[in-house]
Amino acid sequence: MKSKLTLSILALLGLSIALGVNAAGQARGMKSDSPMPNFTAMDTNSDNKVSADEFNAFKAQRMQQRASEGRQMKNVSKAATFDTLDTNGDGYIDQTECQNQPCDGSRKRGGRGQNS
Repeated sequence: MKSKLTLSILALLGLSIALGVNAAGQARGMKSDSPMPNFTAMDTNSDNKVSADEFNAFKAQRMQQRASEGRQMKNVSKAATFDTLDTNGDGYIDQTECQNQPCDGSRKRGGRGQNS
């Protein structure tokens, strides 16, 4: 249990950092060299649903990759959590839930400082 919590925290940290770096690069007109995570990438066993274990493992792997690239890890606390994405509470994230809320934790924004 303790190791799962640690893994989850590390995964959230990494994903938040990756999202912050990506947002900073986009603000400067830079293109991201790696796409944002999507449902298919997280659904490692191809059962059309993402378990908490799949979600946390994906986030941890992505965080480790970003850290090894020397990217800054900002906004970790703003990353989407499994419980936030599992809107129906069935213990899995399905494609509909992933489409309704970005699985990468990003938020759609209007102009500067305006959330839409």
